[in-house]
Amino acid sequence: MQRVLIAGCSSLLGGTIARTLIARGDDVHALIRDSTPRDRLPNEIPSSNLHLTDGTTESLMVAVEQAAPNITYHLTGLYLRQPEISEVIPVVQSNFQYGIQLAEALCRSSKPVKLVNLGTYSQYYNSVTPQPLDLYSALKQAYVGMLDYYRKGFDFHALSLIQYDSYGIGDSRKKLIFALRQAVKNKTVLPLSDPDIVMDLIHIKDAAAAVIHAADGLSGSPTDFSGRTYGVSGQRLMLGELVALFGEIAGHPIETQWGAYPLPERRIMVPWDGPSLPGWAAKIPLREGLSELIDADRL
Repeated sequence: MQRVLIAGCSSLLGGTIARTLIARGDDVHALIRDSTPRDRLPNEIPSSNLHLTDGTTESLMVAVEQAAPNITYHLTGLYLRQPEISEVIPVVQSNFQYGIQLAEALCRSSKPVKLVNLGTYSQYYNSVTPQPLDLYSALKQAYVGMLDYYRKGFDFHALSLIQYDSYGIGDSRKKLIFALRQAVKNKTVLPLSDPDIVMDLIHIKDAAAAVIHAADGLSGSPTDFSGRTYGVSGQRLMLGELVALFGEIAGHPIETQWGAYPLPERRIMVPWDGPSLPGWAAKIPLREGLSELIDADRL
């Protein structure tokens, strides 16, 4: 049994990971704040395992001491495509500062540190090596650099995962899959950008399984996994193909308005296809996963 600490447990991915770990017998703890939506936290986590932090490093140190994790999942982040001036500091705090505070707290614990960090494909802007697309991805990449410092200076093992778009039942994010579902439900025209953009979609259960697999690898063979960045890929297809597939499964072709959203000059048409996570592969085919969603909408 592992003692696990999750930062970002209220997300769809974090909640799925927590439930999966609890089902296999792990002792799961979660870092939360006053602003964390309690209704999004898995009911399976006992209240004694919810550790409230106020944004200070001191509160994170207390939480880490109480949780005493063997492995930590760092899943938090704040994505704003073009942050306003007033939003810059919150973006920096969420995507960089908080991770450093967590690392500092872990370093001061009595246990060796093992941490799985979740990155973003926009850290690789039309490049096989890190080249951030925007402020969000620049901060995510900067944090990978900071993890390298901790690895070399302390008993600290960490790896990073790059995931793309996940989907699944219970996903409340208003992203592409949500828009496709709404277009089918309401029989409305769907405004989109470019049919040739390459998508990479992974079912949330597969996404969670990949993160857990990475954590297990880091726990079992830290020197083999530490310092690495792996891509976690589902199924790749162009946006136009995805829209056609969704309409086919739903039995209702989706009418689209291509070019309704002009693409920015800096854009990623084909996501990074980096080293795959060893020993892991997605199990749920895209057609099966989309059918599950569409059937749930009909209930």
